[in-house]
Amino acid sequence: IKKVDVPREIFPIAAVGASLFNFSIQMIILLVAALVVGTIVIGWNLLLGLGALVLIVVWGVALGLFLAAANVYMRDIQFLVDVIVMLLMWFSPVVYSWTFVRDTFGAAGLDWLTQIYLSNPLTVAVIGFQEAFWAIPRGGDLLPGLWVRMLVCIGVGIVFLWLGQGYFARKQANFAQEL
Repeated sequence: IKKVDVPREIFPIAAVGASLFNFSIQMIILLVAALVVGTIVIGWNLLLGLGALVLIVVWGVALGLFLAAANVYMRDIQFLVDVIVMLLMWFSPVVYSWTFVRDTFGAAGLDWLTQIYLSNPLTVAVIGFQEAFWAIPRGGDLLPGLWVRMLVCIGVGIVFLWLGQGYFARKQANFAQEL
């Protein structure tokens, strides 16, 4: 940090890049499996996968910049991030359908909670990947307005990226002393 003059933002962005490399290997395996099983439909729906990837990368870099700067000053942030990532995975429709959440909240008369749930960028990205790489989900519904939700989440993510970069730039002057 002190000896080499490189932009310090490169370190959190490199972590996102390493995760993106791992993701690309897993995506190749997923695509091959989807082709073998026959759940993939070649068409415009594949653009949802690209949109979901952009969404994940924008939010990943934005949160990475903010949390990397915060972690220099508060070392326990790294442990908190691990717990939050685990919770976000279980709060997104990775192992269940988003319609399960819609139906559960709807039965309880809490439809507004469904809208909050569907405002989570990770949830929107997961649904985007599902609709891109699986043929219409068996027994599931397509999320209406997914493109609009995805574009809004990307736009908000770009704002958070700008704010995260600003926070990182303000805090980086004292990184060498804190480390």
